[in-house]
Amino acid sequence: MLSVVRYGLGKGEVELREVPIPQIGEGDVLLRVHSAGLCGSDINTYMGRGSGKIVPLIMGHEFAGTVAAVGRRVTRWKEGDRVVSDNTGAVCGSCYACMRGEYLQCPNRLGLGGAIDGGFAEYVRIPEQALSPFPNCLWRVPDDMPLEVAAILDPPANGYNAIIQQGGLIAGETVAVLGVGPLGLGGIGAASAAGASKVIALVRASTSALHREAARKMGATHIIETDTQDARAEVLRLTEGEGVAITNNCAGPASTFPLCVDITRNGGKIVMTGYDWEHPLNHEITTMTDRNISLVGHMGYNPTSWRNVIRLIEAGNLDIRPMITHELPLKDFHEGVRLMQNRQAIKVIFHP
Repeated sequence: MLSVVRYGLGKGEVELREVPIPQIGEGDVLLRVHSAGLCGSDINTYMGRGSGKIVPLIMGHEFAGTVAAVGRRVTRWKEGDRVVSDNTGAVCGSCYACMRGEYLQCPNRLGLGGAIDGGFAEYVRIPEQALSPFPNCLWRVPDDMPLEVAAILDPPANGYNAIIQQGGLIAGETVAVLGVGPLGLGGIGAASAAGASKVIALVRASTSALHREAARKMGATHIIETDTQDARAEVLRLTEGEGVAITNNCAGPASTFPLCVDITRNGGKIVMTGYDWEHPLNHEITTMTDRNISLVGHMGYNPTSWRNVIRLIEAGNLDIRPMITHELPLKDFHEGVRLMQNRQAIKVIFHP
């Protein structure tokens, strides 16, 4: 089968290869990939900045398809089922996080496409090491949901978790989202679907018209440029001097953090989805303490996020199609990378 293989840890050490179709064990599921989404973290891996150190490895962690075969001990799934993976390849099942059902936080978790062969291929094996302790590592895709839409449920599930579960959004409150890449768009969509009265997208002046239009389609009510406008003053004007209830920082650089503090109301929350490894911001942390602002670390999603995002899409309350800008055959993987690197694409979908 055709696959995208990272064969080294350096920049550009990724190539298309013909490899054998995976063999499955008694507790595994073999998934035929219909659609796979290209993520920003895949671009980092392509550029040699990925955290994974296992090579060779088939890349790809956002994908959906149909069950091609199941091991003899598998009873939950059958051939032909339409499913989407949350990209978990293995968890220990016994740590504190696993006991609480927070499998994404398992310190021993292995991700598909990062530590175990992933979905940039015609077929992918979903291992028993994930399916047994964590049955919801696979989700059934509704019959009326296109598989290319299901393949990119990761960003809106992230957004739902950040804005609604961790942020605790109450309908009628205001939200600011820094960055309008897929994760930012997922947060915007979640905030809009949950009834935020204002969803303010904060962008750079260089942000493309493509990304701005997607933000508006996903539910942004206002767009503010942080480097050409007084973003703090604009947010305070829009919120009648109060500041927003929730700021979802999907931009990442530590330099954006002071603005998050400035625009968040007293008693509000800052949910960090993007991240940076720069030094601690002691002044801002002290200010947050004085103003009773909560800082919430964010990583991924949980089964509630996936279930409810699927339900919102089914109900017509959330449309994530604006994120999909290109659909390509897997053989054009390098072209998809080029489009994203040049900011000409938001989400590229590959069809193996």
